[in-house]
Amino acid sequence: IKTITTPVFLKPFCHEADMVTLVYQSKQGDVWYSMNKGQGILRQKAKDNGLIQYTKSTSPSLCSFDYVQNAVEDRKGTIYFSANRRSNLLVWNNDKEVFTEWNLDSLLHIHRNSVGGILALCKDNEENIWISIEQEGLIKYNLNSKSGIQYGIEDGLPSNIILSMCTDDKNNLWFATPKGLTCYVASSRKFVTFTERDGLPFTDFTKTNLYIKSKDSTIYFDGPGKIYRLKTSELLSTTFSSLPRFFIDAMWVNSSPCYFNGNEQIKLQHDENSIRFSFVMQSSVSQTSNNFQYKLLYNGKGDWQQLHDNNSIAFANLKPGDYKLSLRGIHPATNRIIAGEKCIYFSIAEYWYASWWFKLLMIIILVSFIIFLLWYYFNEKLKRQQALFYERARIAGEMHDDLGLGLTKIRYLSEDLKNTVIDGMQQNQISKIIEHSNDLIDNLNDIIWTLQENEESLEDFIYRLKSQSAEMLEKTDIELIAQMPEDMKDMKIRHQVRRHIYLIVKEFIHNTIKYASASNVKLLIELDENDLKISLADNGKGFDIAEQKANGNGLSNFEKRSKQIGGRFVVDSDHYGTRAEFIFPLQTIII
Repeated sequence: IKTITTPVFLKPFCHEADMVTLVYQSKQGDVWYSMNKGQGILRQKAKDNGLIQYTKSTSPSLCSFDYVQNAVEDRKGTIYFSANRRSNLLVWNNDKEVFTEWNLDSLLHIHRNSVGGILALCKDNEENIWISIEQEGLIKYNLNSKSGIQYGIEDGLPSNIILSMCTDDKNNLWFATPKGLTCYVASSRKFVTFTERDGLPFTDFTKTNLYIKSKDSTIYFDGPGKIYRLKTSELLSTTFSSLPRFFIDAMWVNSSPCYFNGNEQIKLQHDENSIRFSFVMQSSVSQTSNNFQYKLLYNGKGDWQQLHDNNSIAFANLKPGDYKLSLRGIHPATNRIIAGEKCIYFSIAEYWYASWWFKLLMIIILVSFIIFLLWYYFNEKLKRQQALFYERARIAGEMHDDLGLGLTKIRYLSEDLKNTVIDGMQQNQISKIIEHSNDLIDNLNDIIWTLQENEESLEDFIYRLKSQSAEMLEKTDIELIAQMPEDMKDMKIRHQVRRHIYLIVKEFIHNTIKYASASNVKLLIELDENDLKISLADNGKGFDIAEQKANGNGLSNFEKRSKQIGGRFVVDSDHYGTRAEFIFPLQTIII
């Protein structure tokens, strides 16, 4: 056995040291050495091989560390040193050639309760420094963004103790832990752990140092009396390649076992909505929760999710509908699907008040209720109309029987009295009584006719207008010139409409007789597809329309009655006579 002694050029700087803790060559060619027992750091410059020692004992102190064990360098040539179980980083500024210290709490902007020291350092190609902290897992600190992230067991690490680490040509990080060799896969940002089950010689890497050959990403690590070599690319591509299909072996519904046939759809009641499935694998190959995914399709919609328990999966408070649960295996490094899907179908029934038959029943009941309300409304309306019709008929009958008979007796008695009275003045008074009695009888007949709601055709009504107009002018010297439409359709006119039109025509002729001093009245009735037009004209002396509107009621009555039945009214008057035109839309006056 050959004993390797301390190099001669180091002896003047390490009188008390018995161990070299670090040998590191920077990108600029400088070689850095560190020895124990407070000998600090020794730098051998590439330019002239000159040696510079940095220790705590120099005045002023050039280095705050007794010694260092790990070193990494960034793209700018800044070197980061760490010492065994110290919680700060010693940073060498190559431009200024000075040391500074970085505190981990300041890097992460947090206050750590633990005072664990740094165990290992590593830097990847993305300018991340990976720092292993005793009992605290990993810190990834990015030199560009000046931000850090801490990883622990909850993030996929098998242990929070990492004694050695290195990076391969794919920028994957490899860590030596007590529970296996762990890889942080850069592409998927996941931790994957390999153990004896995956073909490694042992699982506990506590006393192992890792070294990687960058050209082919071969890892070298030591073991009891041996040095091992491992191809990282082969390990990542072959491990998990034989993951089996899933077998769902049990199902619980509301915490009670549910027996099912995997080939048939499971039908559940509306309150059976908390479900748990357990499944098993064929192989004993190690698996982690990051290597499996599930997708729960609800009525055809759903996305793949990571499975956080590799033995079971549970769903609570599921909505009614159709479901499809799918499970699959994925490669931890590439996310490639490597295990076929296992599917199970189940459905949860709707609540009785949300089922289709209940909704249909509610629609039928609602429609029936609306029909009943409509029937009741129109039936009551018909009853009221019938009652009003009978009441009007009764009033008309009583007026005809009582008032009509009384007025007729007054007229006859007045005529008999006139024949017996010789005095001329008395005969004039009696003649006025007879005249007023006749007017009252005519008005009474008009009122009785308008009270009656019996249907009347438009043709009968138009001829009635002509007949009544002729009868009003019969005892005067005024001639009626009437023109009726030749072709009148078989249409029924509304009761209220005929009353208003009749009173309009009657009032116009009455005013002509009383005020116009006319010799003729023209009544022109026209009918087309849309309107009924009634034109009235006399050849009297006319009147002042503005004055009549201000002091009289005739024109306002015409306008009011026309609007009440949806019509419009135009009047014109001068010394040649008065002309009025009334237009009524058929859709508002015809039944």
